Amino acid sequence: MTENFKFIDYGGNVYQGRERMRNGFAEYFSAYPKYKIQVEKICLSGNDIAFIAKTTGSHVPSELEEKETLIFIAQIENGLVAEWRIYTDLEKSKR
Repeated sequence: MTENFKFIDYGGNVYQGRERMRNGFAEYFSAYPKYKIQVEKICLSGNDIAFIAKTTGSHVPSELEEKETLIFIAQIENGLVAEWRIYTDLEKSKR
């Protein structure tokens, strides 16, 4: 991650800073140790990488995980991830 790494969740919440996010990711993975991302497709465009995927073991109820497709977009700067953004295809009301 870059020093000013930015994480944007599917709700549009923005979290910034490498050390803050290292701690945040460690807490999340500790709370959800079975969390997995199953990548179905990878798309590259310039310095951006998009992963079309499904997840299991997250904070989202499993019945929604089964229906949900996510897009993770990573922006790369000098070989490091500068931004990680998540989009979902489910309406907020279904979450």
